[in-house]
Amino acid sequence: MADTVSHATQGALALLAPFISSIQRRAWLWLLGILGAFFGALPDLIGAYGNFIEHDHWALYLSAHRGPIKEVLQFVPMYWLHLYVDSLTHGEHHRWWKLDERFWLELSLWVLNLLVVWWYVRIWKRNHQYPANR
Repeated sequence: MADTVSHATQGALALLAPFISSIQRRAWLWLLGILGAFFGALPDLIGAYGNFIEHDHWALYLSAHRGPIKEVLQFVPMYWLHLYVDSLTHGEHHRWWKLDERFWLELSLWVLNLLVVWWYVRIWKRNHQYPANR
């Protein structure tokens, strides 16, 4: 679950990057963030649907990460970012949950996520010095 949340955070940050200093309304900020988070987590969401709803024994997960679904959606930048990060943190001797393998990378990505969120908040507050109810 932590991995999926990390992918969602990265997707949201990736989609917000070009717009963070020019967005005028919080509604647009949230809309773009949620859209980016959805596409960032989409491969894992597809896999969860397959496992828990369809009971397909990882068929949709594998299709979303390595099969026909991936071949179509890999051109969405947030989806591609998910696949790229997974290529670094998944696989033989690349398991993100093992302390002696790639857990350090997962922690580094979370620190990077938090730093970028902090940076975006600073940019937003600096560029929007008007009351919060607007």
